[in-house]
This record gives sequence, structure tokens and C-alpha cells, in this order.
Amino acid sequence: EKFSHLFFAGLLLISLGLYFVCAGRISMNGYWGVHIYEYPNDPNTGLKGRLVTTGMYAHCQHPVYAGQILMTIGTMMLSNNWWFFIFPIGTTGMSLWRALEERRDLITRFGDDYRTYCENTPFILPWIL
Repeated sequence: EKFSHLFFAGLLLISLGLYFVCAGRISMNGYWGVHIYEYPNDPNTGLKGRLVTTGMYAHCQHPVYAGQILMTIGTMMLSNNWWFFIFPIGTTGMSLWRALEERRDLITRFGDDYRTYCENTPFILPWIL
């Protein structure tokens, strides 16, 4: 069998992950910068930027990290080499750490608005966690 079910499942996860990453970035008005904490200032407030709760952010708090995790799991499955399990474990660990760091920053910036958003929106994976 030239292509296994594992190969196609990996390809599906990579595609889904890429969708999450791109849709998440588009939801942030295409912000692709390396300094994720330096959100553009909101013209209405002039100070703290704008809390994004629409687009992919209506379905999960961290769609970009969710996408990265899905892509690394998909890569492991696509490669059919279980030594690659270190790759998704590392990516998941770093993504969760970064998401928690962002949470602290966003609570400082947006306070109760962000807390309410967190209470009503899954943390990483839409409809699951």
C-alpha cells in the first residue's frame, strides 16, 4: 500500500492546522509580526490595542497555537516515524507556555473583558478544550 491511512490523517491534520494558523492571523487583521505582544493601538483608546474575539478567536483563545500543534502532530503521522513524537510534545509544551504568558499580559491589558472571554471560549482546541 503506497499511502497509508496514517499518511492521509497526517495530511488532514497539517491542512487543518494551517487553516487554524491562517484564519487566526487573518482574525488579527493579518498581524504576522514577531513581537506578538506588540498589538497595534486601537484608534478608539489610543493605548492598549483591541481584544480580538471574532473570526477564529470566537471559537478558541489560541487558534494559531492550536494550528501549530495540529501541524506538528500531522507531520509526525505523515512521516510515519514515531521518533518524531518529540516534535509535537515540544511544540505543545512551548505553545501552552506561550499561551499562558499571553494570558497574563492580556488580563493586564483588558481585565474583566478578557476574563469573560476566557470563561466563554475554549482555551486551545475549538469545541474540545
